[in-house]
Amino acid sequence: MKRWDLINKYMESMDDYYNKIFKEKDVTKKIEILTKLYEYVREISLEWWEQDENMARNFVYILREIFACEKELPDIFILNVKPKYEVVNYPKNTKNDEEVLNYIVHQTRIFLHAKLTFGTFIADFSNLDLVNECERSSNFVIKVCKQLGLEAKKIKITSGFAPYYHLEGDTGYHYFVIVNLNNNEYLIDCTYNQFFLLKRCLIERLGIMHVRSTAPGIFMIINDQRKKVAEKILKDGWIKLDGIVLKHYLDGFAISHRNGLYYEKNPNSSFDTSYTPSDYENFLKGIDNQINYEGKEVLGFQKKPLENPKLILKKET
Repeated sequence: MKRWDLINKYMESMDDYYNKIFKEKDVTKKIEILTKLYEYVREISLEWWEQDENMARNFVYILREIFACEKELPDIFILNVKPKYEVVNYPKNTKNDEEVLNYIVHQTRIFLHAKLTFGTFIADFSNLDLVNECERSSNFVIKVCKQLGLEAKKIKITSGFAPYYHLEGDTGYHYFVIVNLNNNEYLIDCTYNQFFLLKRCLIERLGIMHVRSTAPGIFMIINDQRKKVAEKILKDGWIKLDGIVLKHYLDGFAISHRNGLYYEKNPNSSFDTSYTPSDYENFLKGIDNQINYEGKEVLGFQKKPLENPKLILKKET
């Protein structure tokens, strides 16, 4: 079959999926249609790979259809945690950690709300998608901490935790802040909700070539301990930091860096990691990285199709 005949055949099917999703009003049924779409794309990818040497370049037509279908999902979050947004006055007692942290977060949320609503404050803060605001938010947290005379450090999470280069096709990163307060360390992340938007958290997306993998949020809520950490951060914007909390928080990112090839090569694996708090500290310092343990091929954008398109994922952790 000629290349364009092949592409046209696929595109007709993709259009059918889009029309079904567009017409469907029920969110659960929309997800069911998307799941079937992902299965279809995984199946045709292997066939396409074998017949078209320019498949990687031409795959953009399929990606456009996938993104169009995903946009038909409503902007809802998979974890319904309403962030605190009541007025918090300047802390009278800096020895009260909670009072100080609530003030820092509230000031940051006011700042973000104003930026994203152009000063109108029309939108409910809990419904704002804070994607691409992590660095701006962290810089503001640092500014408030300096005003309070607190020691704070902005931390960057890179794809694969690799400091000097990004994974293939994946230039994603995330910032958060660690604050030292009365000899305690706290993690502040005021834009964490971006990782819990439904359309970014569909596990069935794993195995699709040339797309960023599933967001950390879904991997946080399928584990009870990680879910508690996520709920605390989403609600308060901060959490007291220790080794266990650091591992739970960063496990979500580490798992999200994996593409479908990881699970094909490790069929008995679940959505978990064996990394220790010390491992993660080394990743963040640039001493070590996830790539050294898992390899580049299974992390970041997936560059070739699965040999078995019917990928079975173990969700238990």
